[in-house]
Amino acid sequence: MAGGPSLAAVLGSAILVLSVIGPARAEVGVSAAAASDYRFEGLSLSDGRPVLSASLAYDRKGGLYAGATALAVFAHHGGLQPLGYVVYLGYSQRMSPDLSWDIGVANGGVSQFLDKRYVDDYTQIYIGLTKSNVSAHVYYSPSYFGESGGAVYVEVSGAVRPAPHWRLFGHAGLLADLGDHGDPDQSRVRADARAGLAREFKNFELRASVWATAPAPVFPAGYRQARQGAVLEAVAFF
Repeated sequence: MAGGPSLAAVLGSAILVLSVIGPARAEVGVSAAAASDYRFEGLSLSDGRPVLSASLAYDRKGGLYAGATALAVFAHHGGLQPLGYVVYLGYSQRMSPDLSWDIGVANGGVSQFLDKRYVDDYTQIYIGLTKSNVSAHVYYSPSYFGESGGAVYVEVSGAVRPAPHWRLFGHAGLLADLGDHGDPDQSRVRADARAGLAREFKNFELRASVWATAPAPVFPAGYRQARQGAVLEAVAFF
């Protein structure tokens, strides 16, 4: 409704309130990262350009958790520019020592700097299960980057530790576009996968991964993206 607070503002306010309630009963984490690309559900939201980010994560005993990330991109023109944000709020509970479920809502928005500035946003409601180092989630978006009809995204992610301070991780996802937009260049079903290796240090982590998307996504409209590539990341924890 015009004039009302946006979902991002509501979630951001909730995160701020949660972060100052009962600090003895909660954990707060802060991190900063640099990546060669910003990928989301098989899409590059930075046009394959390097990205800087800063994140705040809140995990309250009892199951409530929240987080926020601010992003900046090294655009083709104009140097470092604000890219966007991601905020989320959820609740998690254990069913057994190694099995838990969670439910939540996430909101994000990005500004892509191509031949002109494209502003895209999304809201997702999600539910999932995590067992040991493997998780599976289902996301529903009533308006996926402004498209009518909504979309469903299903993902499975996991990790193993082959040696101390090393982690192998993987991800597979499938997006189903529920709208009929009449665009013959854009498939209504898209699959993506990612596999990588991380080296952990005391308060720092380096990651390298390869990814593939099929078919090649067309996003924004008229821009066909690559089907495969690699991402390098460095993350600092405070």
